[in-house]
Amino acid sequence: MEKEIGAIKALGDFISGQSETVLPKMINSYNKRKQGMNFLKETLEPLLTEFIKINLTLELNPLQVYQAMINEHEIKTGEPSPLPRGVTAEEAAENAEVKSIIADRLESLSNVCQKFVDGIVKSLDKLPYGLRWLMKQLRDLCLKALPDTTEDDISKVIVYFVYYRFINLAIVQPDAYKIANDDLPPIARKNLITVSRVLQNLFNFRKFNKDTPGETPFVPLNDFIDKNAPMVQEYVAAIYQVPEIGRAHV
Repeated sequence: MEKEIGAIKALGDFISGQSETVLPKMINSYNKRKQGMNFLKETLEPLLTEFIKINLTLELNPLQVYQAMINEHEIKTGEPSPLPRGVTAEEAAENAEVKSIIADRLESLSNVCQKFVDGIVKSLDKLPYGLRWLMKQLRDLCLKALPDTTEDDISKVIVYFVYYRFINLAIVQPDAYKIANDDLPPIARKNLITVSRVLQNLFNFRKFNKDTPGETPFVPLNDFIDKNAPMVQEYVAAIYQVPEIGRAHV
């Protein structure tokens, strides 16, 4: 790890892929050991089991919601929908029923994401000691080798290794980590991607931007991000606060 850090110019190179290093692969392999897999199963399985029971789509794109309304009407009645076709996303978003549907889904999505955040934060003491120790070494080495490194830089890399490359992968593909059955319903898979998108922004302390393509429907969830950011900041800062080897179990 010391050699790898000595070969990069900035800590963010681990995330950006600007430097060819083996450290990300090393930590990913480490995470797949028994301790890591047990942690994921114990932490996420109860959340996923409850989540999969939600048999309603969390789609927020107003155009897709609008089109689904048309399809549902025509399937139910066998007659063409009275809604005009070929509308823009902006026009679809102004439809009263679309607004109501999306408002309900935003509330459901916020509630679901809150359960995941609470579950992840409360599981800190169960996070594999070895992974937390590696993050401690990463921080200490970076502060020595890269004097311009800030605590914010360190937090981003810790989030990358602990949340994005570990916990998040199991949320998006729970069956690959034997946390859910292989026959995960398609609607649940799609919903998990939506949940993952919100949680990634939260753990990266990044709000949704209405001017960024595809993010406009998620902007109302910035309140959720603001609300939970302090708790996630405390969680990330506590990850590397562990005793040295010899005083804890690896």
